[in-house]
Amino acid sequence: MEKCLTVPSSFGEPAEFGLSGVIKGWTEGLQLMVVGEKRRFWILAILAYGESPRAGTPLGTLVFDVELLQFQSAPKAPADVAVAPQTATKTASGLAYRVLTQGTGKKKPTATSNVTMHYSGWTTDGKLFDSSVARGDPTSFRLDQVIKGWSEGVQLMVDGDEGSLLDPR
Repeated sequence: MEKCLTVPSSFGEPAEFGLSGVIKGWTEGLQLMVVGEKRRFWILAILAYGESPRAGTPLGTLVFDVELLQFQSAPKAPADVAVAPQTATKTASGLAYRVLTQGTGKKKPTATSNVTMHYSGWTTDGKLFDSSVARGDPTSFRLDQVIKGWSEGVQLMVDGDEGSLLDPR
């Protein structure tokens, strides 16, 4: 499961990233740490960029000093991912949704709106396949450039809403 981690960077500001987006040595090493711990990693080329890295990446064994400042585990699958509960509202298209937390906004986005949101997506067997929450970075997109279920469901929301969507199509 991906975790979002924050570690100090060479630029004086913490670096934040998901474990699936870094070299294997970092993924392995960071999973052994606890918050507040400092370690030095000697990462073999096979766990870094390989023996023939692309231009601009270092060759051979790499050494890093790392301090784990915080991490956020990926969210667990809700109990109702397999089937929409009876309490869910269904649209004419078959999209099922529930408002989990009512937002304070009044306006709803349109089909061509740009939105910024946090989300987590699971398959109906409970496997997390993507999560901006786990990455610690909200995502932005235009509603006419995503799958139909998202476009339809997000247009039903207002600022601050937290909801659950199930598109059986």
